[in-house]
Amino acid sequence: MTISAGHLSTDLTVPKTQRAAVFEEWGKPVSFVERPVVQESELKPGQVKKELCLKLGAESFIDFKKSGNLVEDVMRAADGVGVHAAIVTSGSAAGYEQALRYLRPGGTLVAVGAPLGAKLELDIVESIPRNITIKVSYVGNREDARQALDMVARGRVQTTCRVEPLAKLPEVFEEMEAGRLAGRVVLDLVGNT
Repeated sequence: MTISAGHLSTDLTVPKTQRAAVFEEWGKPVSFVERPVVQESELKPGQVKKELCLKLGAESFIDFKKSGNLVEDVMRAADGVGVHAAIVTSGSAAGYEQALRYLRPGGTLVAVGAPLGAKLELDIVESIPRNITIKVSYVGNREDARQALDMVARGRVQTTCRVEPLAKLPEVFEEMEAGRLAGRVVLDLVGNT
């Protein structure tokens, strides 16, 4: 088992033939992974979130609120063996602990911005033979920024964003709470929209 601190974009590469699970929490960025396959979300995703994830390249989408057994559902979506990498931005330790259970042998858990004071319970006897790697990413550097901008320049990053006037903030919140908001909304504070 390897535990290291590092940067997501320099420490984790998911080849086209491998699978990654991206566990996203509302308000946190989706990480740069060129081939995400399984997407689960703490948002109230609904059909809009599912369609967005599939449009952006995910092969499978699992709504954690509708899943009877999230670990089994992720394993099934990853051919029963588990995913090669789990990128978790959750604010709760449960998301990280679940990810450890649906990683395949030799898999990597990337904890992105774990909450202060969070503790990860790890079954050492089970994890060591599976050769699980845990990486932590809190900050980026110039090389991370260069790599991210290079991906943008190559057309590998697709954004779903719209601009709304500040007066529409209540409607934007309603969309978020109802799970109808796909992507991001930028609020125009100057009134140019």
